[in-house]
Amino acid sequence: SKFDEAMDKKSADCGTQRFEKMISGAYLGRIGLEVFKAAAREGFFSEEAKAAVLQLGALESYDLDNFCAAYDNGKPNPLAKVFASPADATMARRLATPVFERAAVLTAIHLAAFNIKTGGGTDPSAPVSVCIDGSTYYKTRVVSFPEIVKKELDAMLGPRNIFYSLTVCPDNAPMVGAGVAALLK
Repeated sequence: SKFDEAMDKKSADCGTQRFEKMISGAYLGRIGLEVFKAAAREGFFSEEAKAAVLQLGALESYDLDNFCAAYDNGKPNPLAKVFASPADATMARRLATPVFERAAVLTAIHLAAFNIKTGGGTDPSAPVSVCIDGSTYYKTRVVSFPEIVKKELDAMLGPRNIFYSLTVCPDNAPMVGAGVAALLK
């Protein structure tokens, strides 16, 4: 989207890892900020909120998520001041929540492609096992990543009779995987 492109142009590694940037918690706040800035320029917010949004230089994903979920973690959320009026807050949540929903759907698409590519999972007693890792998947509050991912995977893989299992990764799974890969070379 134009929001992804605007965020990517401001990233240190512009033009690379674009899919990762659409699903990774490291970037969802940045995409949300681009959505807010475009909405502010188009008159979706009050003049006060518009001015505050256009002054924001950065936005962390957890701040965006906590704001959209109306979750108070006991720390000041920069968006609480920006969207101080209930009307602005409601509009901001309506505009930003889809950033997280889209990330969950894209995660499911990525996992479905992986499952299909393996050629496995045709036997229900031997599903393709996918180790899920990541704070965005487990800790997002505004939407349930696990529910969305499962629903989408079922819709994509069910008609193909591909069976899968999502499991929790052990701590340091990427490091362990890299070590095993190194040993196998």
